[in-house]
Amino acid sequence: MEDLVEYRGGCHCQDVRFTLKAPRHLVCIDCTCSICAMRRNTHFVVPASRFHLEGASADKVSTYTYNTHVAQHKFCTRCGILSFYTPRSNPDGVAVTVWCLDKPLPVCTKDASGPRAMDTSPMGPDHRTFEVNVFDGDKWEENIEASGIRQLSKE
Repeated sequence: MEDLVEYRGGCHCQDVRFTLKAPRHLVCIDCTCSICAMRRNTHFVVPASRFHLEGASADKVSTYTYNTHVAQHKFCTRCGILSFYTPRSNPDGVAVTVWCLDKPLPVCTKDASGPRAMDTSPMGPDHRTFEVNVFDGDKWEENIEASGIRQLSKE
């Protein structure tokens, strides 16, 4: 198993705060389903056991569902930011918006256009990176099994 590191993050107003354990290199998803496309959500998935809301954050979250009602879209009741949610693909996991992680953000090494040039100067021992892979959410039913996304919430 890959070594896990702690990440912290939250919404814009900081009413919703969380900690989680995930690999140093995050594999993120840029989904094209209707809600992800409208939010321009780039997220990664962790097992629910590795995600923890801090303090009174749970009291500051509202939930939106639609269609199958499996996905639980969680947003801050004050600023409206959706920093995490329970995805339909992984109801046993939590999808976290990579842009809602505390700074310094991980360095993006690959996006939909291909590998990105990285600063070649030495990185510290705690450096973190992420890549973004596109998921064709417009054809969710056809693509979910072959995508490998369901495995992301497994320990």
